[in-house]
Amino acid sequence: MVLLIGHPQGRAAERRYILDVLFRDFLGLEYVATPHKDPSVTIGLSDDHLKQRLEIPDVFFSKPANEWLTEASLPARPLEQWIPPVDSFAGVPLGGAQVPIIYGATRDGAVFDCSESSYFLGIDIFGSAFFMLTQYQEAVSRERDDFDRFPASASLSFQEGFLQRPIVNEYVEILWAVMRRLWPGLQRKAHSYRVHLSHDLDEVSLLGRSWPSVLRSLAADLLLRREGRLAIQRLRAFVKTRATQQPAVGDPYDTFDFIMSTSEQHGLRDTFNFVAAESRDLLDPRYDVQQPWVRRLINRIYDRGHAIGLHPSINTYKDPTLIMREYQRLRNVCAEENIVQQTWGGRQHYLRWANPTTWQSWEAAGLDYDSSLGYAQHVGFRCGCCYEYPVMNLQTGQRLALRERPLIAMESSLLSYMGCSLRAAEHWLRDLIATCRRYEGDFSLLWHNHMLVGDAAKKTYARVVAAAAP
Repeated sequence: MVLLIGHPQGRAAERRYILDVLFRDFLGLEYVATPHKDPSVTIGLSDDHLKQRLEIPDVFFSKPANEWLTEASLPARPLEQWIPPVDSFAGVPLGGAQVPIIYGATRDGAVFDCSESSYFLGIDIFGSAFFMLTQYQEAVSRERDDFDRFPASASLSFQEGFLQRPIVNEYVEILWAVMRRLWPGLQRKAHSYRVHLSHDLDEVSLLGRSWPSVLRSLAADLLLRREGRLAIQRLRAFVKTRATQQPAVGDPYDTFDFIMSTSEQHGLRDTFNFVAAESRDLLDPRYDVQQPWVRRLINRIYDRGHAIGLHPSINTYKDPTLIMREYQRLRNVCAEENIVQQTWGGRQHYLRWANPTTWQSWEAAGLDYDSSLGYAQHVGFRCGCCYEYPVMNLQTGQRLALRERPLIAMESSLLSYMGCSLRAAEHWLRDLIATCRRYEGDFSLLWHNHMLVGDAAKKTYARVVAAAAP
């Protein structure tokens, strides 16, 4: 069975991209799309003798060309909220009683209407999903934080209260529920819940740290973490490190065996993202992947079956040449160490990301996936989605081979930006895990190795990993 989709003229590349992602990548359904003169998107089925159809308003892609990538094309606020009728959408996994409509239109005041031969669904699912998956708002908005990042507080999802909901997944489930009512014989692609644990290596050891910075950490060990043994361990390791100019046994940042063992207990494989810069900004890590001790760490990780990833330095997010150079430097080191991987990806340092420059740079460098798209300031579903998906360059209209692996949560978002205790952070993470399970999606967690220095943090992390494990 093949879906027959009719759509208005215009934005051909953008329409093809989002139809491919939603129908082929997410639902596993084949379709044929053709332009027509109808102002709405219509969906039928090739061998449906009843000729039933689903009509969806075409709001976003039908905006005037001179409004494309301008503020005039952004959704009207506040968003309309729709309460799905229970008799038609019982059992559909939704994040709340009301569904926010990013783009849409009603028919005679109704968001959902059905007759014997046709259904009307007033959510512009294709335009709304495109808006979220391509990070369209960031390409339009000029709001940035001190690190030139589009902040969570400026996002539509945060301001409208659905950052904790994978709204694109919800839209897909609503669409599927309607199509199944029309065509009960349709079968969708099966997804399996997955866990992606990753660790950006910003602080690999105490090597290169100054006395003032170590003294501040010692104070935190004693006053905040209340772990005197950790303070002693840190001080001894730092003194040895300064004497030998090599990482010392007992370095508190060497939590790699703990991380790997925790995952291995649950059959999980982690990714460790290394900075491979030749020259460094003050905000970049102080190690060099060419150093023998870093090579030994890379081998230690690889030998246990975990993955090596790229963590481009602080100023790479708008520099395609620099990203390519650092990726090749990391690959060269790995090749010299006989490390072979089928898939290569990683995450931008400080989550600095520019739309569409960073994605295009990763594509040009030959990386397979990026996992930079989470907000530093708040956990949640920045992309509106908990599935990995192919990305698009908004400026060229080209679908890229690069895939985005949305970052759902980062420990420093919870513990620093959001001011959570470890207990509160665990509660947030358990809720996000449950949401990803609901859609058989991917739970992607970043937890820095240097943030696992205390017993309390390690115990929390171990419980979170156990809760997240398939």
